[in-house]
Amino acid sequence: MKTIYLVTADTMYEGFTCVKAFGVESKAIAFRDRCIKHTSQLPQQPESLAGDKWNEKDYREWDKKHLSWKNRCPAGPDSAGCDYSIQKLKFEP
Repeated sequence: MKTIYLVTADTMYEGFTCVKAFGVESKAIAFRDRCIKHTSQLPQQPESLAGDKWNEKDYREWDKKHLSWKNRCPAGPDSAGCDYSIQKLKFEP
C-alpha cells in the first residue's frame, strides 16, 4: 500500500482543488507551508480606497501589487488566498 499526499486549495463555496501531489509527506507539508506563508503576505488595500474616499491612482497601484502577489502564488494564481490542506490518498500500485 502506498500513499500520495495531495495539497489542496480549499474554499468555502467551491470545495477544494488539488494543486500538487507528492510521494513524500514532508515535501507536501513544506509546499503547503509556502502557500500559507504567501497568503499571509496579501497586500492590504490602502485606506484611500475605503468608503467614499475612493482614489483611482491608489487603486491602480494596489491592483498592480495584488496581481503581482496573485501571480507569484506557489499553488498558481487561481488558488491565491485560499486555505490549504493535505489529503492522504492510499492506493495499491
